Amino acid sequence: MAKRRRWLWIGAAVLLVVVLGMGGYYAWSIRHFVGAIQGGSADLPQWTGTERVNILMMGVDNRNHDPHPRSDTMVLVSVDPVTKTAQMFSIMRDTWYKIPGYGYEKINAGYAFGGPQLAVKTVEDFLQIPIHYYVVTDFVGFEKVVDAVGGVDLNVEKSMNYVDDGVYDIHLQAGYQHLDGAHALMYVRFRHDAESDFGRTQRQREFLLALANRLKAPSSIAKLPIILQAMEPYVRTNMNFGDMIRLAGLMRGVDISQVQTAQIPQNQDLLPENVDDQAVLIPHVAACRQTVHRMLGMADASTMTASASEDYYWNLYKDGGPAKPSTKVVAAPAPQPAPVPQPAPEPSTPAQESGNSSDQGTTAPTNHKSPTGNGGSSANDGKKNGNGQEQPGPAGGPEAGSGGTSGGGGTGGNDSPAPGTTDPKGSVDGKQVGTEKATSSASAQNFKPLHRAG
Repeated sequence: MAKRRRWLWIGAAVLLVVVLGMGGYYAWSIRHFVGAIQGGSADLPQWTGTERVNILMMGVDNRNHDPHPRSDTMVLVSVDPVTKTAQMFSIMRDTWYKIPGYGYEKINAGYAFGGPQLAVKTVEDFLQIPIHYYVVTDFVGFEKVVDAVGGVDLNVEKSMNYVDDGVYDIHLQAGYQHLDGAHALMYVRFRHDAESDFGRTQRQREFLLALANRLKAPSSIAKLPIILQAMEPYVRTNMNFGDMIRLAGLMRGVDISQVQTAQIPQNQDLLPENVDDQAVLIPHVAACRQTVHRMLGMADASTMTASASEDYYWNLYKDGGPAKPSTKVVAAPAPQPAPVPQPAPEPSTPAQESGNSSDQGTTAPTNHKSPTGNGGSSANDGKKNGNGQEQPGPAGGPEAGSGGTSGGGGTGGNDSPAPGTTDPKGSVDGKQVGTEKATSSASAQNFKPLHRAG
């Protein structure tokens, strides 16, 4: 009996050593991981652990090793430690908003201009909420995380096919299936259908919830050191060791099936337009803030507003905006009747000459002037003005005007073709171009001119 008790004590001691050893290994793995992925925190608000915590997750497309990529995926996660509830918001990447120090641009340009810190600051200004943490990864990091947890089971709602660069082509069949890292990336990237980026952000939210469920599974917790090791080269964050431990404990108590999700701006709070050859989404800033604050249960939701400059574009274009210039169609002239043949004139008697006579049959000079300019209408002598409208020229020349084919805008004025297309649901499919600095002045004269989509 005493011998049996001794073996029990030995077994318990060995188990304790194993547990402590595993705990130490887990702690070391987390500390090492956190130290390796630090990206700087630069003036972000501190989370005490008792108030709501907000985390901005960003995905960048860095296939070409661009040192300043845009954050094509921006997902804001908010967790209340008191109620153990969470909300998730997809911020549309083409949202037209003021980047601090750079003026109005697509909101995903904040990352390109100033890294995660400027991206966070831009979203804070846009939604008027504090953001405590950020997490950034790229295509490879995303695949590694999914593969490390063993993949995710998900229903692919339809077949998805798109030929990209031969490496990141998209080919998925419809149906419930197990997605490894490569196929999961296809699922969250696909936007080449009528729903465009609107459908893609919806899929991203669904996948992140499925991945969160997978991470909470006991099997994933057991593989935590392996998961962290796989993520380490491809993830950057401002969380320290204590932050990560507190957040992990907090998320364990959140029911993932009850997480509320939304797209920002919502469909009724955005206008697809074109500015600087970019397909953009003009947000109703005040409404976006009200939506987010209401979902977060904040008391100021109904009183949230926006400044005149922040909602300048929305107020300008919400009722259709300025009329799009149209080219005036000139009707063809009516056919004229054929001239009636005239009888030949009678021969005339030669005029008598005199020494002081002069030529009395000389034609009077006309008031015609040759066109001015270099080979055509000048900047101030064109029949059409810069907006494509006809106007009479000044005295002295039938071809006068303002603009012509050069100078003040050409015959087309502002009627330039849109670079992207807008589908019936309001989705935008346009190339991202232009990262020039823009003015942030509130005066209408300093805002970038917009062109109506279509």
